[in-house]
Amino acid sequence: AFGGVDILVNNAAGFGGGKTFDRMTYEEWDRLIRINLTGAYMFTNEVLPYMVKKQHGKICMVSSGAALGYDFSDPHYAASKAGMIGLAKELSQELAKHRINVNALGTGLTDTRMAHLPGRSWEDETKGLPWHRVGTPEDQAAAIVFLVSEAAEYITGQVLCPNGMDVGLGSRAAVRPAAFPAGCGYGAREVKASAVPEEGLILGKETGAFYGI
Repeated sequence: AFGGVDILVNNAAGFGGGKTFDRMTYEEWDRLIRINLTGAYMFTNEVLPYMVKKQHGKICMVSSGAALGYDFSDPHYAASKAGMIGLAKELSQELAKHRINVNALGTGLTDTRMAHLPGRSWEDETKGLPWHRVGTPEDQAAAIVFLVSEAAEYITGQVLCPNGMDVGLGSRAAVRPAAFPAGCGYGAREVKASAVPEEGLILGKETGAFYGI
């Protein structure tokens, strides 16, 4: 309808519910890879022909600090988000000749519905954080707006981390196990999602609150 696509923000996300490797199932692993990583592939694959034809475009992969080792739970979530960073870096080289910028966001803990797990204490989460608060959706949105703007025309293949120095160390890491009590995972909040390759879409039926950054 508008004759092309200039900007793509891959922000579809699922969360792991605080599960460690020994507690996750293959189905849970596969689900997050499909939503977070395969979803990014599908949407990127759909818009690239338009950007290549125009010889211009901006792609932002909304990854996570978990992909950079800033957490010690949800290895399937971390792996899927690390894949988004790898995809961004590879595409940035492949698409530079078409003047298409591809960058990633390594978000810190952000106050979204997805992050509000049962038993999680925001007061505990902020202990030891240099900025004395968790991030807001507006913090992440501002970084995305910059990366897809012409001000970032010479920036590609990079990971921008709006995290208030939340690197998962110190007191916040120490309270993390208490923030994810046993049984707070998929039994409490379940999201059923399926990929539909022929349409290039991710369809989700929300039965909990695992949507957002």
